[in-house]
Amino acid sequence: MTSSKRGTRVPIPLPARFESRLVLGLLLALLAASAWMSALGRPLVTPASPSGIVDFELAGTAARAGEILASWDGAAREAARTQTFWDGAVFIPLYVVALSAWVAWGARRAGRPGASRLGVVLAWALLAAGALDAVENRQLLAQLESGADGTRAAWAAACAALKFAIVLAAIAYGIAVSLLVAWRALRRSGRPAGPA
Repeated sequence: MTSSKRGTRVPIPLPARFESRLVLGLLLALLAASAWMSALGRPLVTPASPSGIVDFELAGTAARAGEILASWDGAAREAARTQTFWDGAVFIPLYVVALSAWVAWGARRAGRPGASRLGVVLAWALLAAGALDAVENRQLLAQLESGADGTRAAWAAACAALKFAIVLAAIAYGIAVSLLVAWRALRRSGRPAGPA
């Protein structure tokens, strides 16, 4: 199957011959980048922000954002700036490409038109997730520089919530179709050979 097959046009088409290997490579790179980003964000874990930067992303109000900022010392705030820089420079493009490629791969293997369409929609929606993440980062950086702001906190939280919804839906879809593909492969390998 190719990425240009009718009904499966996706934002990041991969060569059909190497598609599965490329998707696997991208997902492994994403896992490695996730671990690295988590390490960068360790100084942001405090009693006020047990989930680190994620708590700041979802703060939603000036009071909550202020509580989190007050719990971060100078080193933690610098870590937040560093993590946000690398989020925009590397992590956002990587997760958009990797997850979009994965759900597009799944859309071509889902086996049902509705499930295939859902994969294509998610592949395109991941571009929106990346854009939302970039807007969210601007709101976070502004608060790191100038202090908690209710409007910026609300914008960041709205963008983060939509971003996480899209990303989690894409991951759930990718896992579900990957399990389906593996199950089909097991069934095929278990069939007895036909007569010689």
